[in-house]
Amino acid sequence: MKSIFLICSLLLVITALHADPFHVQLSPPNQTVTAGDQAHFTLSFSVDSAFHASIVLAVATGYTVDFDSKFCNPPYAAQQMIVHTNSGDTGMKALQLVASTDNYSDTLSFTLHVISNPMWTTMKYPINVNRMSELDCDRQGNMVASTSLSTVTVNRYHSGAWSAYLAPMKSTTEQMHCAFDSQNSYWFPTSVGLGYFDGTATTVYTHANSQLPSDNLLACCIDADNQPIVATIANTLYRRNSNGSYTTINSSAKLSTYIRKMAVDLRNRLVVCSEGDKPLVLRNDTSLSVWPVTRATDFCIAADSTIWFVGSSVENDFAIFSMIGDSVHAIAVPGNTIDRPNEIAVDSRGVVWLAAASGVYRYDHGTWTLFSSSNTIISPVDQRIEHIGVDGFDNVWLSTLTQFYVFNENGLIGIPLVSAGVESEAALSSDEAFVVSNNMFTIQHPSADVIVYDALGSVVQHLPSNGADKLRLSFEGRPPGLYLVQNGQHTIRLLVPGQ
Repeated sequence: MKSIFLICSLLLVITALHADPFHVQLSPPNQTVTAGDQAHFTLSFSVDSAFHASIVLAVATGYTVDFDSKFCNPPYAAQQMIVHTNSGDTGMKALQLVASTDNYSDTLSFTLHVISNPMWTTMKYPINVNRMSELDCDRQGNMVASTSLSTVTVNRYHSGAWSAYLAPMKSTTEQMHCAFDSQNSYWFPTSVGLGYFDGTATTVYTHANSQLPSDNLLACCIDADNQPIVATIANTLYRRNSNGSYTTINSSAKLSTYIRKMAVDLRNRLVVCSEGDKPLVLRNDTSLSVWPVTRATDFCIAADSTIWFVGSSVENDFAIFSMIGDSVHAIAVPGNTIDRPNEIAVDSRGVVWLAAASGVYRYDHGTWTLFSSSNTIISPVDQRIEHIGVDGFDNVWLSTLTQFYVFNENGLIGIPLVSAGVESEAALSSDEAFVVSNNMFTIQHPSADVIVYDALGSVVQHLPSNGADKLRLSFEGRPPGLYLVQNGQHTIRLLVPGQ
């Protein structure tokens, strides 16, 4: 027995002698950054109590890397690491952080996704729109923004510019989703008929000039035969036939609140969502079970025909659901940290986006992320999101009360940041976002010192007002991206475009 005890003791001593003296952790483990910008990381250390040597930090890369100190000594406090990327050098960069002493080294791999375009921008509404009604993506991948609060207007964003189509009518339909047929002609429901725009002219089909059952419409969509389906103010569904007549869609399930959205998926299932009922999913006019969904306020359909609902169930006041085939699955949400969303959208990768009062949530195959002004590292959103849509380039469009935010984590595509070619200037009472031109920006009538923060919240400029009428901010040499300018109680957002 004594021999066995001695052997075990020796093994324990040998194991202790060969224990790793330290490890280094990196947060976040991976980042996406615009070329020419900086990636900020936090380094932390777990150190054996008997270890007291100096740790040397290094990153093998073609980039310039800054540490708080390249030599980390007791008590081994956490420190910052900044990787400076190069303009024009894009792609996935596999990097290694090496922390070493004379006798031991710890190597940690991490990845930088360097993109060519900024991830965020803001955009004013088209000139004829005061508040957006809905966002939809047409068959060519263009974002379509509509409003029906006064004169019906359909606005298409294509090749970096807006085109507006004004229908010769006024409508009281508040939530007007457009539908698009195989020729990419636009169909839209109004309170005075069914609007149709073929790319050149607008036609309004009414009960008087067609076989439309009712002029007062709530929603419309296009079926597999390229014919419109409409929902009337009486919550009755009609399908138009090829001869122009209409057939009532009969369903055992009836909706008691106004229908707000309809769509037909690739499996020819008709999905109907109202303001306060459980949704309808109809195949051959027969209702499919959507249990456990008790109420759905919005839905979207993925490229694989998965139907996503946002609403509530018996167990949860707020929940999201996926309908894969004929089975409905509830998706767990992160406790009480998520607000009730207004709308839901899905991109080509199957990533789900939800618009809510606190910002926009992303559900990426099991992982939740919140983009809001509380996290300025990844998001400039500072208002309640009213509507959300995804275009054909996977740019996520967010509509607020005053403007669009447009986001793409891989860099914006087809969304140019247009510079006016002159020095920009603004009053700090403005709530708009401005693009910096020629690396200069002028603040009019500053009431206090002007402080400029980068996206990480670090102060990059501090200019005393000294009673000046104007203060000029220089962004020469600054990396492209979002900056916040504070003057007393006022703050504006500045976007420095890449070269």
